[in-house]
Amino acid sequence: MSGKRHCWGHKFQRGNQTRVKWIQGTDSTASSTSAAVAVATTHGDAHSSADQPYTLRSRKSVANKCGKMRLIHVDKNCELWNFAIQWHSKMKTCSRPRFQPVKEEKRGVVVAQSLRCVNCNFTTPLFKLYEEVHKPGPGRNAAVQNIDLNAAVTSTSIGFKKLRLLLAALDLSPPSESGMHEMSQTVCDQIAELASDDMREKLIHASGPNKKVNISADTRYNTCGIRTSRRTGLLTATQATTLAIETKTGKNYIVSAFTQNKMCQKGALLRGKGDKTATCPGGHVGCTANIDRYESLSEYQSGWEIGHSITEAGVAVEHCTTDGDSRLHKGVTESMQDVNPSHQVKRLADLVHLSQTQIRYAKRKTFSDSMFPGVKKKKDREDCKYVLATDLKNRSSMILKYVSKKYSADTHRMKKEMPSIINAVLQCYSGNCSDCAEKSAGTCPGGDGDNWFVRSHSLRENRISALQPTDADLQTMRDILMVVLGDEAIEKTWGLSTTQANEAANRALSARCPKNVKFSKSLPARVGTGILTWNNGPGVAQRKISQRLGLPRSDGQLTFDATEQKKHMDSKKRTRSPLLRARRLQTDAKTRQHRLDRKRQLQLPSEYSDYRKHQLDETSCADEEPAEKRLRRSVRLEHKYDCL
Repeated sequence: MSGKRHCWGHKFQRGNQTRVKWIQGTDSTASSTSAAVAVATTHGDAHSSADQPYTLRSRKSVANKCGKMRLIHVDKNCELWNFAIQWHSKMKTCSRPRFQPVKEEKRGVVVAQSLRCVNCNFTTPLFKLYEEVHKPGPGRNAAVQNIDLNAAVTSTSIGFKKLRLLLAALDLSPPSESGMHEMSQTVCDQIAELASDDMREKLIHASGPNKKVNISADTRYNTCGIRTSRRTGLLTATQATTLAIETKTGKNYIVSAFTQNKMCQKGALLRGKGDKTATCPGGHVGCTANIDRYESLSEYQSGWEIGHSITEAGVAVEHCTTDGDSRLHKGVTESMQDVNPSHQVKRLADLVHLSQTQIRYAKRKTFSDSMFPGVKKKKDREDCKYVLATDLKNRSSMILKYVSKKYSADTHRMKKEMPSIINAVLQCYSGNCSDCAEKSAGTCPGGDGDNWFVRSHSLRENRISALQPTDADLQTMRDILMVVLGDEAIEKTWGLSTTQANEAANRALSARCPKNVKFSKSLPARVGTGILTWNNGPGVAQRKISQRLGLPRSDGQLTFDATEQKKHMDSKKRTRSPLLRARRLQTDAKTRQHRLDRKRQLQLPSEYSDYRKHQLDETSCADEEPAEKRLRRSVRLEHKYDCL
């Protein structure tokens, strides 16, 4: 052993045992630990013979109290055992060591341990079997695994309660829930800040040199619908997240987001204890709510905040695509006008939602009895009317896309061409396809064996091969087509932008913030991880989070990140391929055909249906219906929806 050694000892007698306590300096090459503390105990002639087993009473291992599985760093564990073996070799009274954990401190999901020889009671100091993240100031450094686990939880749909269940199922000593919550606050703040910086970077990239961008915006609530509780008259939704996705580059980056949150767990606890000053939001330390619990979730306010964040980056919004029941556009416009009063943001209609409006409009219309030849029953005619409405919707979308591509989204030329196209389409439904080859916008070639009735999967699957419309029916069909192909609709659908990317992003958020679970503290971080994953992919997002938190990434973690990133990119490329899209359409068509054939074969009467409203109620509460309707009307009047 190299280096200086010094020792001191003190002997004292207790019964037939002689105990010697000593402290010995550490070899400079043995370990980074500054001192080794050992206690040596001799028990008469217990080790006089090599064949005689040790007679010391073995203490129960600390591993039996907390489970037998641990998360340990391999290199740190080797350092502990090498230290124990090297220093135990200095003991002259024990030549046959047998080590076991004697002391353990649980620090989140990792531990610090010390070993003891059960034959001579040689004990090592506590070793940290984990890596640390060094921080300035006093206090213990946090373990890398604890911080990384806090960050990883925000990418899942579980909280710390379910996380402790999973760790306990693996026989790993679960960390305290309060300790994980305390650490998660700092981690969540940094992830939310990282997501904000990433969105700003993507916004500047999408705006280009002219600093203008087109966005589509939509709001996701933590309930399945915007409803009120009849008992209290308050909205059932307590959280709402609005995402703004750019539609200029084709990559659908999320460039801005705003989250409204009514929930504050600490404020509710203080109010439960009688503290009348904890009214929220922001009325006390650690408040997580940014909107009063008695107010409505406002999409106008979300739009204003999104527009404000975009203007702070020096970018202006030219077009904003929203659905038909939102005030997001107005909020974005007014926030832009606070900086530039003359700036106008043009609101575009979502083509998908507009097509659904077209179907609802068509279902309210009536057709003549001769419209569908061979159909006698009223119920069958209603089914055929719905099929025709779906077919008109599909054909309108095809025409609009064809004309927009033909004239490069020139609305003036599109409006000029549209009347002749509508006339040709109405003649096609009447059986005259003479103008279809030139004026049907590529929907019907006009042949006897190849026309729209053959090409349309909705008409073909429902066995509708001909129509006999009257003049009134033709006018009704013209009104239905004008919902999407009229002059006003052409202006609203310029560029054919939709909010489908927002819907897909909302599904990605649902994987981290399920609607049946309310996350009050970690909601901004969970939204942030969803945004980072959407904009960069899972592997790059995890690497950025680790860099922001100052966490090292091992070779295994880097390999896993690269694999997940490659899978993500391959899946995105495969999903967008034309071959897979065509195969998906064919599969959907076969499924619909099988369902229709099955329905025709069964023909069950209505009393055999599986589900019908109030079918088992013996008496109807007719006298209560007016009161219920009055209650609903009073709720609508007293609590107006700002988002509608």
